[in-house]
Amino acid sequence: MTHSFRWLSLPAVALSPVLGVGLVLALLLGIAPTASSAPPTGRPDLTADRESDYISSRWLYGELERHRMTNVEFGFDDWGLTIDTYLAHVATNLRPVVNQRVIDTISDHADVYVQFDGDYFAGAVAKLLLARRVAGLGAYVRSADLNLRGQLVSMIAPSGRVKDTGTDDFSSTISQSLAVLALARSGRVPQPVVDYLGSQQCTKGWFRQSLAPRNCREAGSDPHVDSTALAAQALIAARRDGAQLTNKPVVRVRGWLRDSQRDNGSYPEVSGAQSNSNSTGLAGQALAALGADNRAERAGAWVRSLQITRAKADMGPARDEVGAIAPTRALLRRALDEGITAETRDVWRRSTPQAQFAVRPISLVDLAAAAT
Repeated sequence: MTHSFRWLSLPAVALSPVLGVGLVLALLLGIAPTASSAPPTGRPDLTADRESDYISSRWLYGELERHRMTNVEFGFDDWGLTIDTYLAHVATNLRPVVNQRVIDTISDHADVYVQFDGDYFAGAVAKLLLARRVAGLGAYVRSADLNLRGQLVSMIAPSGRVKDTGTDDFSSTISQSLAVLALARSGRVPQPVVDYLGSQQCTKGWFRQSLAPRNCREAGSDPHVDSTALAAQALIAARRDGAQLTNKPVVRVRGWLRDSQRDNGSYPEVSGAQSNSNSTGLAGQALAALGADNRAERAGAWVRSLQITRAKADMGPARDEVGAIAPTRALLRRALDEGITAETRDVWRRSTPQAQFAVRPISLVDLAAAAT
């Protein structure tokens, strides 16, 4: 079930391909605030929502090591997950100076993240370009001597699909959506790129994950919440950027996201699956961007129910994990019983940044770092 901003993970294009595959411990967090109705000491202005994203951000800061996320099981620097964490930190705006160090560290290792043996990954290039624009930085990365926007544009096929350059192509609806967002936020997004993404929308409004075959009529694909949520935000960014795009695709995707939300406010990654905080976080973020605020609030309430709070931990095995957001209710119960273990820590690191966007639903169209 680990997925989504997974999308923003390993180069293999990220978790859902780029949210996809592709994250330990260091910055001192200080005293963990409570997650009860009373605001944490020194922050009397925090509402319940703000307190929730505040403590989740504090937990994520504590998982950083040398301003990056490291995969505990396999011992590698996970730059995709580090970007996910950076974006979540920006939304909370808790420590702007540290956030700047994180994006600088990511940029210093751009070459390791966006390519392997000279083959570039569309999702990784787009994701890093988007993160740098969120940070207010340009497309040129000095450490890699690479213009990310230029590289991304060079990966656009005649069809408008943004493809990996290697023999194996891991591009997906998620990477296409990230490309639209990154290009729209760094200059004009080419119309064929927008059109290709739009062609992946199915009649009822949802998007599928795979880009092969070419469209839904040929694919027989199933709805994919993560892909749909990111595509919705990409469509909004494209329209704002001046792309030729009617309001119909946006209306259709908003309708599908509203109709597919479960009664408790949650979402599964795919129809019939167990609800998870990753997909619910992305969906809540998209719903807010689409103006469906009541639905977004319901998604946020469900995500908060999966967060470890001081009251839930009650000085038990999870007392040092206050703020972390479980992927599922079963993993929350397990953590409260035995803590977050080495075996499960990676999935918590992946779920928390994405889930936080249901609590703090700032879209990737508008997300921007505070000046340091």
